[in-house]
Amino acid sequence: KIQAFYPFLGTTAAQHKWNAKNPLDTNAAFRLQFFGGGTHSNLGYQCNGTNAYANTFLVPSAVQNLNSNGLTVAVGTNNLANAIYSVELGSYSSNTSISFISSKLTNSGNERACALFDNTKRISVSGVNDAKGVFTGTKIASVLHKMFRNAMQIGSGTGGGVLPNSSYLIGAQKSNEGFSNQRIQFTAIHEGLTDAEVVALHTIIDNFETAIGRKTW
Repeated sequence: KIQAFYPFLGTTAAQHKWNAKNPLDTNAAFRLQFFGGGTHSNLGYQCNGTNAYANTFLVPSAVQNLNSNGLTVAVGTNNLANAIYSVELGSYSSNTSISFISSKLTNSGNERACALFDNTKRISVSGVNDAKGVFTGTKIASVLHKMFRNAMQIGSGTGGGVLPNSSYLIGAQKSNEGFSNQRIQFTAIHEGLTDAEVVALHTIIDNFETAIGRKTW
C-alpha cells in the first residue's frame, strides 16, 4: 500500500532524494527535488520555515484513489510554527482540492496543534502540543478518514472531496505557502490504511528511528 517513502538517510540532498520504494533518479520514480534553504544531515531534512521544500512529483489525482489515500510523516523537532498553515507534507490545487498533514498548525497558544486536510475535510485536534512523533492521516472509505499520532487515533472525520492535481511537497503546502520549520525524518505516501496497518507502520518507523539513533519522541 506504500506508494512512495523517504527515510532521509545520509547527510546531503543527493542522498536524501531517493524514494526507497523505487530508487531511480527520475520524476516518474518520485525522487525528490529540493528547493530553498533546507539543511540536510544524518538527523533528517531540516526545513527553514520560509522557502524550503521538496517536490515528490507524485500527483494525488494521478496516483491515489479518492476513497483510499493517506500520508505519514515523522517529525523530530517541536518548533513553533511560524505561519497559519505550516505543513509537513501536502498538495494544493485550489481551496476545494487540498490534501496535507501538519504536526503543528499554528503558533498561537490555544490553536490547533496538529491537523489534517483530507480532500478539503479537516481533522483538527487541539491539545497535541508536541510536534515530535509519527503522524498519519488515512482515508479508508468515501466518508471516513482518521488521524493518528504515535500509533494512537487522535481524531476522525467524514466527507468526500477532490484529490489535488499538483505534486505532493515535503515541507510545504505549495511552492510559496505553508512552509514547515520542523525537522522531517521520514515521510510516506500511501493508500488508505486500517487501524492495525497504521499501528504496524508507526512501529516500523519507531524501530527504524531508534536503530539509527535519531528518535526524539
